[in-house]
Amino acid sequence: MAYGLYVPLAWVFVAEHVPRQYLSVACSYVTASFLVGVLFSNAFFMWLSTFMTTDQLTDYGWRLPFLIAAVLSFLPLLMWRLVGETPFFLALDKSKIGTSASEPFTILFKHCKHSIFVGMVLTLVISSITSVVILLLPDLIEINFVLDSDLFGFSHSLAIIFMIFGCIFYGMVSNHENFGKILVVGSVLLIAQMLAFFYHLQAGGDYILIMYALLGFCAGIVGMVPAILVQLFPTNVRLTGMAFCYNITYGIVGVLVPFGLGYATTLISFSPALYITFIGFIGIIMGLYFYNLPEYKKIDHVIS
Repeated sequence: MAYGLYVPLAWVFVAEHVPRQYLSVACSYVTASFLVGVLFSNAFFMWLSTFMTTDQLTDYGWRLPFLIAAVLSFLPLLMWRLVGETPFFLALDKSKIGTSASEPFTILFKHCKHSIFVGMVLTLVISSITSVVILLLPDLIEINFVLDSDLFGFSHSLAIIFMIFGCIFYGMVSNHENFGKILVVGSVLLIAQMLAFFYHLQAGGDYILIMYALLGFCAGIVGMVPAILVQLFPTNVRLTGMAFCYNITYGIVGVLVPFGLGYATTLISFSPALYITFIGFIGIIMGLYFYNLPEYKKIDHVIS
């Protein structure tokens, strides 16, 4: 629940602060920062499992991540007291639009049904790529392939690092090029690399470091998507719309994909690659849609 709050909130907060010409790259930095958190979490768990026995972890060691997270959770609360509200929100507050707690949902479902659908499809792309490549792929690969555990663990961390760079790269490129075009090209590259990655595993996985790093970089395409999400909704329902699309879709993906893909992988070893290929085709379709779409409304527009 906490993560579901902070992700859309961070995107909206940054998008409404930065100049319009830096919107895409700013949102990609935010997305990359989430992956930095994943990287540090992995490093912490590796340290924890190295210096503690299984009995120690079972007895009291499992509490340490919760204690550290509780301490770190106070940092954002302090940060909110040091930074001001966005200019768009301040202007909205002065105009007294959307002061009722029920108004955002009323406006959202009355005027933004199309944006909700598009937002949920884009979130499907983000959540699927992130869940499979970063979270699920190591366990799914071990079902059918035998690799050196230390080398594979390092490869996974390297993939996260390259995905961070990929997020920033795609954010910078989409800042200057048509979003739809970049999404199509990025989706094609992701499909090709995901299939090549599994063919490489089937051939023995001798170059797992390079292939996993390339896969992580290609998966960085998720970094450019939030810049479109924040433009789908008007200012007075932007956070409501993004939070609704993001959390509903991510919740569905988070429940169904691990179980469904885990079972499918026991039957077909290429199941993760086939699923990401399916998601990649959705990305291509959305890219073609945005490529032919007229210019977006201004990010500060309001619907009442």
